Formats: sequence, structure tokens, C-alpha cells
Amino acid sequence: MFNKSTLALLFKHFDKTVCLKWSTIGVFVGILGWIWGQSKIPTTILKFASGFGWMLIAPMLVASILFLVAYFSKGRKSHLAYGDFQNAVAWAHPKLLRAISVFLGLMLSAAVCWAVTDSIYALKTVLLSALLNGVLLWIWAALLVTADELSKRFALANL
Repeated sequence: MFNKSTLALLFKHFDKTVCLKWSTIGVFVGILGWIWGQSKIPTTILKFASGFGWMLIAPMLVASILFLVAYFSKGRKSHLAYGDFQNAVAWAHPKLLRAISVFLGLMLSAAVCWAVTDSIYALKTVLLSALLNGVLLWIWAALLVTADELSKRFALANL
């Protein structure tokens, strides 16, 4: 019953339509950055489109703390923290997918800009977006895997 691979688990939680929509928005933000250069307008649009900031970091921190409480405590406190952890993961999951998708779209349009204009700023955008995307993707995967492991643990404990 619990013999799912990690990749199958991640594909189960991957929403293609949402990612395609936000990746397209990220491409348009990248095109705006290409047209307007170092203007603050594309940066502000990117910040709002990706949701990157405290509203993205807070659910991840809350989920991490609740995971630790659910994993290391016993009894009722553990069960309450597990329920809250599941709610925090459900809250953080779409925000992380949105940010990953927007930065992927930005990275793609910046790569095209770099290939066409040979701009060092486009190369910096590609590299920083790839780094940030890698970190966000790792956090997204870690949240899903830990949620799956906790659900296995509590499913076995409730038998």
C-alpha cells in the first residue's frame, strides 16, 4: 500500500494547468524586463506574480516547525501538530508551485534574451532564477515527501 516512489508522489501533486498558466505569466514578466531594462515595473510585477516574500516563506517555516513537533512529540500533541502540518502543507503547496512556475518562465525568457543580445544581466537573471528555482523545487519536494512520511506514520499508528 505504501510502495510509491518519490517521483510518483511528486507527479501526483504536480498541477500542469496551474504551472503552465504561471509559467506563461513568468515569460511575459521576462519580456517586460527585456523591453524596459532595469526599470522597477517588471521587478514589482515579478514580486506580485510569484508571490515571493514573507507570504511564501511563512507557510514553509510554519510547516517545518509543525513537522518537527509532530515527528518528535508523543500523544495528543503529536496528533494535533500532524493535523496542523497537513493544513500548512496544503497552504504552502500552491504558493510554492506558483513561485517555481513564474521563475521558470522568467528563466526561459531571460535565456532567450541572453542568446539574442548577449546581455550579462540576462545571464545573471538566468543563473539566479535557476538557483532560486532549484531551492524552491527542493523545498516543495521535501514538504511533500515529509507529509507522505508523516501520513504513513500516523496511518500505521491508528491501526
